[in-house]
Parts: sequence; structure tokens; C-alpha cells
Amino acid sequence: MRRMIDGHVHIRAARLCGNPDPPTGATLLEYGRLKLSDGRIVQFMPPYFADSRFDEKTLIATMDAYGIEKSVIMQSYAFNMNEEIAEAVRNYPDRLCGSMVLDLGGDVESEVEYCSSRGLRVIKFEMSPVLGYTHQNAFPTMRFDDPLLYSVFELARSNNLTIAIDTNMVGSKGFQVEELHRAVKDYPSVKFVICHLAYAREEYFRDAAKLARWQQMLRIGVYENVWFDISALPDLFSHEEYPYVTAVGLVQAAIEQYTADKFIWGSDIPGTLRNATYKQMISMFDKGLRLPEGEKDKIFFKNAEMVYFGT
Repeated sequence: MRRMIDGHVHIRAARLCGNPDPPTGATLLEYGRLKLSDGRIVQFMPPYFADSRFDEKTLIATMDAYGIEKSVIMQSYAFNMNEEIAEAVRNYPDRLCGSMVLDLGGDVESEVEYCSSRGLRVIKFEMSPVLGYTHQNAFPTMRFDDPLLYSVFELARSNNLTIAIDTNMVGSKGFQVEELHRAVKDYPSVKFVICHLAYAREEYFRDAAKLARWQQMLRIGVYENVWFDISALPDLFSHEEYPYVTAVGLVQAAIEQYTADKFIWGSDIPGTLRNATYKQMISMFDKGLRLPEGEKDKIFFKNAEMVYFGT
């Protein structure tokens, strides 16, 4: 039986439902809905999550049901859950790795020291203009190569923390190709994970300029301290259905270019359950990738174990 680590999951605390997020104005509603600051309502989670709750016990039960040994809990800048994730890691230290988000306008060094003392081993940068750092009320002008971010990377280096980045889409403020390449090159001992295959999207293949820009970001894989997670592709290619042939084909091509050592499987549950079952998110790669078993073992387990759990 294949050993598996889910390299990208989320939890949703019960306290979030009905309470607006202070910086972004977003409100998690019942039945998995999300009300944005402009009044739009989107389906954020499947509607069968009536109270929009997905806590660490639910996560562990899901892991047990599908044979997942460990998971890495990510988060966005909105709905800060540093405390809940630290508690989840405390309750399940052998099975969970947790991420922190930072207030870049505060005492970053103290915050990193506190969160890392609570067992959070990843610094997550969600760059979405809706729920991430580039929201107009957050840090919309932040750059990955500015002195403040370099101080964060230095803290990651000294505390042996991993940096995980969701770049958001090509053309957004968070999709900083040159800046991120410089940062990765300047901090060769810091592990960087670029989430969602650098936010791969089907629409890029209808726009030559966007496709070229995405491919420029993907070239960050040439650095030894960079990995890609391949989570959330059922969402990003939601125009397709299982087995998501286009998305899997992109991953196959990227592996052929950068080797299986650079890729980490993840699901991005619970949100992705809108478009695929958990079993499908496993099998689309397990069955769809044309790789020897040993290479699949790296993608499903060994790479995440090394990058996030330090083994």
C-alpha cells in the first residue's frame, strides 16, 4: 500500500462562521459559502458542510479513511488560525505539520519565534487579492525581494522553517516572477514550496503572453531549494472532470523537466471537494502519471516528509 502525506490541507474553525475577517471583510457563512467584501457570495466549501466547519478531528478522520499518514495544514492571510493550527499540531504531533501567517506590519521576529515555539514549521504566503496579502487592506505593495521579506526569509533560515507561497494567477500583484526568483537565489538554504504548480490555469493556454509568464515562473524549479505542490488542480481546471487529463499532463511535463524530486502531492481540502472526491484527487495522479513506482513514492510521500517534516 502506498504511503501518503497530504502536502496541502486546510482546517476551518467553528468561530469563523458568521464573523467578518477584520482585514479583508470576508465572512464565512453556513453551507460552505463565503461572502466577500463587495457583497458577492461564492461557494467556498461544499454545501454539505452545513456549519462550514472542518476542524482537526474531521481532518484526522478523513486522513484515516483514505490512508494518509500525515498532512500539512496551510492557511490564507484572511481568517488567521495560527492558534487553532498550533493546537492541532499539539494534539497530533506525529501526524500534522502546521503553517503560520504573519502580520508584516507588526513585530515579525517575535511572531515567528512565538509561532515556531508552538510547533508551526511553515510560513505561508497566500498572495490572493481577495483573501491574501495583496488585499487592498493588507499589504498590496509587498515584494518578495524587499528588505522586510528578506528579514522573514532570514528568520526562516535561522529557525529551519519552510516558506510556502501561493502566487495567485498570472497578472495579479502576487505573481512576482523576478522578485521570487531573486529571493530563492539569495536564500539557497531556505526551502521554498510554490503551491498549485505556480497556479496553473487552463486559461493560460488561450493567451500566449500569460502562458509565457507562467512558464517563466515555473523555471524557478531549476533551484535546488524549490519544490512545487500539485494541490487544487481540480479547482484550477474545473472546466474538466475527473481524471483531469490536461492538469495531469502539465504535471507530467513538469516532472519530465525537473524530475520527481521536486513535486509534492496535496489535495487542498476541504474546498476542492466541490470539484472532486478525495479518492479522485489521489488517483488522478497515482493512475494518471506515467512514472515508476519509486518516483510516485517521492511525490506522494518522500518529498513532503523531507521538506515539511525534516526526515
